[in-house]
Amino acid sequence: MPAMQASIPLIAPESQLTRVAGISQMINSFCNIAGPALGALMIINFEMQWVLMLDVFGAAFAVTSLLFVTIPDPKPVAGKVPNIFREIKEGVTAITKKPGLGLVFLYSALVTFFLMPVSVLFPLMTLEHFGGTEFQVSLIEILWGVGALVGGGIMGAKVYKVNKAGLVNAMYLMTGISFLIPGLLGHDQFFWFAVLTAIGGITGSVYNSAFTAIVQTNVEPGALGRVFSMFFSLSLIPSTIGILGIGFFADNIGIANSFIVCGAIIFLIGSIAFMTP
Repeated sequence: MPAMQASIPLIAPESQLTRVAGISQMINSFCNIAGPALGALMIINFEMQWVLMLDVFGAAFAVTSLLFVTIPDPKPVAGKVPNIFREIKEGVTAITKKPGLGLVFLYSALVTFFLMPVSVLFPLMTLEHFGGTEFQVSLIEILWGVGALVGGGIMGAKVYKVNKAGLVNAMYLMTGISFLIPGLLGHDQFFWFAVLTAIGGITGSVYNSAFTAIVQTNVEPGALGRVFSMFFSLSLIPSTIGILGIGFFADNIGIANSFIVCGAIIFLIGSIAFMTP
């Protein structure tokens, strides 16, 4: 993923990066929706070894398709020997030397810390709070994917003349609301939970598209791979901690209250981000 994100600015015009990011989100969302359905169909109709071979064929097709794509290679600095610690430092430097970019990364990491744990509670929220069925659990997952698909389609449809940082902050607010309100809903209001889940999918996709475009337009192409690698790696740390702790948190205050607390904190982070110069 970091290599792909770093390659896009070398191919696409800077004015189209937000659109490209939106289209990428749309493709990922479609794969997340269609992949499980295709897997289930394959398992029902074919033996397991052929199901696993589909993954091999897909990877081979993807790698082969890259042979027909020309990706410009940023010129390496002469005399530099690859060193992981130096490259991490260069990635940090590339972020901090651009005013405001470090805060964009910080707010994103904080939102991820509270967003990822709640995402694993959706099935329990459906079953325990709303008294739903297995079908409704699947429906919620599908609606999130469809929302992300719609969000990617919106961002990929045209170039919008908006402040991308402001758009990211607005998505923080909307994502927080889409998590906070379900915790306040009654046990018989599953319909509105489903609606808010779809909205959350849309806002998440729009956020990812705008955030990716911000990084791609503010970091030199030669450092993008390091920056994205560092961000994705470091983002795993808070999200992993959050996922590990959410079980204890939900056991003590309840699943619905977990949605309320995490949604309110995400909304607060978005508000602070808006007030940051």
